[in-house]
Amino acid sequence: SAKGGILENTPRIDYTGGGAGSLLLEPSRTNVIRYSEYLEEWHSNNNVSLSVNNAISPEGLNNATKITATSTSNSFIREPISTSAGDNVFSIFAKYEDCQYIILRSIFFTGGEEAEVWFDIQNGVKGGSTGDDVTYDIEDYGNGWYRCYAIFNVDAGDTSGYCYIYLSSTDESFNVVSGTSAHIYGGQAELGSYPTSYIPTYGTSQTRAEDFFDLSADFTNFFGNNQGTIYIETDKRLFEGLSSNEEFIGFKDVTKYWRIIGSQTIIFIQCNNWGSTIIHYPYNTNPTKYLFKWDGSNISFYIDGVLIGTATQTAPFNPNQFGRTGNGVSMDSQELLNQFTLFPTALTDSECIELTTI
Repeated sequence: SAKGGILENTPRIDYTGGGAGSLLLEPSRTNVIRYSEYLEEWHSNNNVSLSVNNAISPEGLNNATKITATSTSNSFIREPISTSAGDNVFSIFAKYEDCQYIILRSIFFTGGEEAEVWFDIQNGVKGGSTGDDVTYDIEDYGNGWYRCYAIFNVDAGDTSGYCYIYLSSTDESFNVVSGTSAHIYGGQAELGSYPTSYIPTYGTSQTRAEDFFDLSADFTNFFGNNQGTIYIETDKRLFEGLSSNEEFIGFKDVTKYWRIIGSQTIIFIQCNNWGSTIIHYPYNTNPTKYLFKWDGSNISFYIDGVLIGTATQTAPFNPNQFGRTGNGVSMDSQELLNQFTLFPTALTDSECIELTTI
């Protein structure tokens, strides 16, 4: 994913899927860890030595910290956090040197909430968890770096605690071989149900503003002659919670529009007027990846790796704006989007299936 800190009026690009990348659109988030990179300034450490600026981080700079165990157990660094009730995400970037496992641990004071998860950073595999309910995962960032994260729930009135990073040699154990090391970079603790891109801090918490579309943007001549592909990835089901077809994602040219519209139970592809439905799909799952393409002959719609409908294309379409002809711009579902990518050509069927497969 794209990396970068607090940027003003600068689009951030996500290269996760390869190719030219796509706009990275995220909600506002705050990293409450005071020193995300300078780990020597974390509140305390135990049975470890730290060597700052010891390795090239995922940022491409020599600003990762090497953490080395100086004992055979309880080798950790920890940082206090103050947050709000609800889901919280603790994440770090880690790279193997000769210590195979790390453990992320959270402890909150009042209610005694505690959660631990462990990760194999030599092989890039998430391990298991103990303690209170927690979800977690590991993401490959290349060059041996992995982003490890844990999502845990904080109760009201119990919003102060610590986040720990342990070195370990036997997955969930706090035991470790003395003298072994791992590289760590980019600590982040944020209120939310999933991790967002890295927000660096420099002695105090930092907040990244919400990203958003310029819905009045003109993309004339972006799409090829009568062909294109639109890919949408969401954190949850598109049109989640809607009882009627109130929201849509639309594209228009001078005389025509096509749009994706739906509700809690069904999704449609429509064109030119309210009654012109060309593809419809009743939800029976919770899809998160959607792809819509046209090639001059056919219109196709894919959801989570499956072609769910094809219709004959009866008129040329070269959209140049978001919206629906005669109704201005409406794209109210944009707050659900994790990724939104426009391709100037019609991808092949195999490419569409590969791109949308979970």
